[in-house]
Amino acid sequence: EKRWLERVKSGVLSIMAEAGKSFDEDYMSMLKSFRVRELQELLRSFRASCSGRKTYLLKRCVTLLDSRDHRSEVKKKIKAISAKMSPWKIRTHYVVQQAKRPVSSVPPPPQPEQQSALPCHNACPDVQLKPHPFYQELDCVVPPTLFGSQVSSKIIFHLSPSQVQQLISKSQKTLSSVIQVLLRLCQYDTSCKQGDCFPRQCQLIVNGRVTFLPGYNFFHNELKKNASPIDITQSLLFYDLPNEIQVMSSVDEKFVCTVIMARRISSNEVLQTLVSKEVRNPEVSKTLVKEKLASDMDSEVSATSLKISLLCPLGKMKMNNPCRAKDCNHLQCFDAGTYLQMNERKARWVCPVCDKTALVDDLFIDGLFLDICRTTQDCTEVEFAADGSWHPMTGRHGNGGSLMTRPYDKQNKTKQLISSIRSLAMATNFFTSHQPQRQFEGG
Repeated sequence: EKRWLERVKSGVLSIMAEAGKSFDEDYMSMLKSFRVRELQELLRSFRASCSGRKTYLLKRCVTLLDSRDHRSEVKKKIKAISAKMSPWKIRTHYVVQQAKRPVSSVPPPPQPEQQSALPCHNACPDVQLKPHPFYQELDCVVPPTLFGSQVSSKIIFHLSPSQVQQLISKSQKTLSSVIQVLLRLCQYDTSCKQGDCFPRQCQLIVNGRVTFLPGYNFFHNELKKNASPIDITQSLLFYDLPNEIQVMSSVDEKFVCTVIMARRISSNEVLQTLVSKEVRNPEVSKTLVKEKLASDMDSEVSATSLKISLLCPLGKMKMNNPCRAKDCNHLQCFDAGTYLQMNERKARWVCPVCDKTALVDDLFIDGLFLDICRTTQDCTEVEFAADGSWHPMTGRHGNGGSLMTRPYDKQNKTKQLISSIRSLAMATNFFTSHQPQRQFEGG
């Protein structure tokens, strides 16, 4: 019996020691998140030296935390100082430390996993948003919620532990740059899927912090269409703290907002998915060339050929992946990679040739121009005949001169440059020789 009691005592003592270590690790993580100002405030309250670098200040604070005389008072002071700091500074080290703990020591979340947001009376399940081409939705944190002038514009929600684990990068133990928490706004319309849109004179506040709306001007009294989702990850609170989002607009309009967790997709990944789709058959483009030239034959002034440039109208470089939209009636293509990169920086989704709407889902790779760009090396323009055949333009006056004509053009340019320099020198000599000489009095 004595041996059994000793084993039980040793087990209880080990459990208490592990709990004390995990509890002290929380305060250590709070100390590590402190800046020099907070460390000096902690040391001043216990009449310790506040001079030196941050590493020395941190060591003195750790010794205060380890001392038995002032341990409880030091812990209370650390809590008070951490409560004054910004939400991002409070949570950074704490969340990483919480991920290291065993499952038994993690406190239960305030709400179940299925309901990360508080019950909302203004939910709009009928409103659907279009999927964004550069974000892959992983989880819905807050469902579509209605707000406006006569509707409450505050949304309160919590992040579940599984959602927090997705946001933390495993390698760097910081917030991941790939997975983000996004706020999306759209107009209240149930007829079709809506795109991101900012209301007039809109202001967004997340946890008491004014959040920047990308590409939005508050003083322009107009809707911001083709808007980008708002990344609010840096302004959120983790573990048991509620998050509050407030959307304010001075215009009497109904809008819908939702909060999702999504993975960031680069333009190269979108390009790969576009290229992996079925390329349009070259015969379809040849038929379109024949129709265009046949329709010109019926008019008084008819064209016997059709010239198409192989340069992208956006980047002015030869196209690698020529594409166009389904609604476009022209044959001129543009480079898919350049088009996606420009819309990734600033979303417009407008065809650079005809100014029609050209979304990602409407783009396709033209097989005819893809074969032309791969087979021709030094050509930047082709000419189509009435039967659909084509040949490269390699003349001196053409846009795509061959390598044989380039030295001749270069010699011509040098001759013109030399003649212009000679004429300029002759003109300067003429004016200097005929300039009247000034006479000065007094020597």
